[in-house]
Amino acid sequence: MDNQLYIKQLTGRIAANDDKEAYEKLFYHFYDNLYRFASSILNYEVVADEIVSDVFVNIWRNRNQLNEIENLQTYLYVAVRNLCKRYQSRNKKTNHLSLHTINDDHLLSPYQTPEERIVSAEMISTIEAAIQKLPPQCKLIFTLIKENGLKYKETAQVLNLSQKTVEAQMAIATKRILASLDMAFVHIRK
Repeated sequence: MDNQLYIKQLTGRIAANDDKEAYEKLFYHFYDNLYRFASSILNYEVVADEIVSDVFVNIWRNRNQLNEIENLQTYLYVAVRNLCKRYQSRNKKTNHLSLHTINDDHLLSPYQTPEERIVSAEMISTIEAAIQKLPPQCKLIFTLIKENGLKYKETAQVLNLSQKTVEAQMAIATKRILASLDMAFVHIRK
């Protein structure tokens, strides 16, 4: 089933029937990506969890108006971003962006030779290091698009940026990551 259709069905059931099972499915459908997004802004996992939970509590409280939201995914990301900013302003802390590391077990094939696994592990490490070196806004945009699967337009809406800015930042991220990989391959060949 198409993802947008699935979300529309869930929101329709929640809005019309106060369907708690549909609400739970909606929560689990979005939770992981929203949690990573909040964590990347706050760098504080407990608060990130609370913020995502608060957004969903508000969804339940206002469930009668749920069908009025045109793009629920964008709405949820904007709501999480706003609560994160509110938390930061209340606590006057400077938080740094942190990107969750890539799980090597999921990226390394069990059919690879030991040499191939070493090269793959080095590539993963190189990519992770390159992502960590990106400027904060560039890293956040890269995370939203590549890890969370948002489209450029949705990312622009979530971050209150122009789509051209998002495109430019993705070009910068891609160029820097590829340059790091090129340097790593030169090192491996020697």
